[in-house]
Amino acid sequence: MRSPSVGMIEKRLNITLNRAKLLKKWMTSAKSLADVREVMKKSSILLGGYGAEYELPGYVWVNMGETYTGTLMYNEKKKLFFISSMGDVAEKIYLR
Repeated sequence: MRSPSVGMIEKRLNITLNRAKLLKKWMTSAKSLADVREVMKKSSILLGGYGAEYELPGYVWVNMGETYTGTLMYNEKKKLFFISSMGDVAEKIYLR
């Protein structure tokens, strides 16, 4: 599964280097959708989020409490972890 670099994780999520390295380790170890969901649950705790969300079809993300706050997301079709906001992704999907 593809994922952002440690530097990108650290910068875009505004977390320490050690936390960014841990997130990267979790992401690279995910081999199935069940693994991805577990990564998101653990990431929510690490990032101070409000759990993993699955409401937008094909995406899993850490709920950070604000629609346009940057967060860890996963695209199920592309098998890709990325950093964006749920609001930005929803706009791209529904406002095309």
